[in-house]
Amino acid sequence: MLSPEMRYLVSQEIHKDRLRQFEREQQLEAIESEQTIVYPTSYQKATNWLGDQMIKWGTRLQSL
Repeated sequence: MLSPEMRYLVSQEIHKDRLRQFEREQQLEAIESEQTIVYPTSYQKATNWLGDQMIKWGTRLQSL
């Protein structure tokens, strides 16, 4: 059984780990929101369409 001091230290470490994880998630969300394209160009639209078609084609090939 852990002493009260050890339980306190363990709970502090768990709290610090959760804060670090939360900060990492916030940073990832900030990066993702910066990378979102609001007004895609026609080239980007064509590239997206081509990517979608390739995924559909690959899915069909795998199902054979």
